[in-house]
Amino acid sequence: MRRVQILLCILFLLVPLSVCAETEGRLLFIVNAKVDVKEISMRTLKYIFMGRKRYFLSGSPAKVAMFDKGSFQQTIFCRNFLGVIPHEINRRWDRIVYSGVGSGYKVVSDKEEMLQYIKDNDNAIGYFFSNELSEKQQEGIYVIPAE
Repeated sequence: MRRVQILLCILFLLVPLSVCAETEGRLLFIVNAKVDVKEISMRTLKYIFMGRKRYFLSGSPAKVAMFDKGSFQQTIFCRNFLGVIPHEINRRWDRIVYSGVGSGYKVVSDKEEMLQYIKDNDNAIGYFFSNELSEKQQEGIYVIPAE
C-alpha cells in the first residue's frame, strides 16, 4: 500500500513537467489580419476570452477560438493568463450561450486548425504557444505577443 502511495506521488509530481513540455514556447494571440487591433490591452484580451467583452474596439464582433475542453493548452491558458480554472471558463461560456446573449467559442484541436480558423474567419481571435511562426503561417493573421 505504501509503495502505491509513493508511486502516485511521483506520478503527480511528473505531470506538470509533461504539461510544460506540451506547451513549449510563449503565449501568442492571433487575430485575422482584417481586424484592427494594433492597440489592444491584455485586459481587453482577457475579457474577450472570458466572454465579458464580445466586440473589438472597432465594434466588430469577436469570434473566439480556444483549444478543446480539458486539453493541456486550455488548462495552461486558463490558469496562467485568465487566472481561472478551465471548468470556470467553460461554465461562463455555457451561460452566455444558454442565456442567448451570444454564441460560444470555436473549439479547435491543434495549432494548425487554430491557424486555419483564424485565417478563414473575419473577426476571429485565438491563441497558442509557439516560439516562432513561419512566413507561410503568418499569412492572413496578425500576431499579438503576450506581455
